[in-house]
Amino acid sequence: MAYTYSIDDPAKNSKRMAAFVLVVIIHVLFVYVLASGLGKKVVEVVLGPVETRLIEELPDEEEKPPPPPPEIETPPPYVPPPEISIDIPVDTGPTTAISNVTSERPVAAPPPIAAPKPVERNVVKTPPSTQGRGARITQPE
Repeated sequence: MAYTYSIDDPAKNSKRMAAFVLVVIIHVLFVYVLASGLGKKVVEVVLGPVETRLIEELPDEEEKPPPPPPEIETPPPYVPPPEISIDIPVDTGPTTAISNVTSERPVAAPPPIAAPKPVERNVVKTPPSTQGRGARITQPE
């Protein structure tokens, strides 16, 4: 079913015109209410008068404060020493410190021997193939 939107349909135009007029009337009434101050009067009636009263504070009953907690002597904390004896063996093995000092300089190694040069080969140039798969080059006739 195809939906059509016809501007020339008088039945649809009369319904749209009635809705438009109703919206315009509602807006005009809203502006009139705001301009005439009726909105403020309605708020005052709904809220009613505001009453204020001074409330006297109740006198505090003076009660004695609770007694302080009794002081209990706590012994100082005591941690007994561990009963483990650890025997660490003394090792007088070789050390990593420098012990031999010489005044002679070490002899430098001879430089490495250079590798032989690669052999040059002749390159044969061939024209591109015009046959086979993917050949796109055509020879002029």
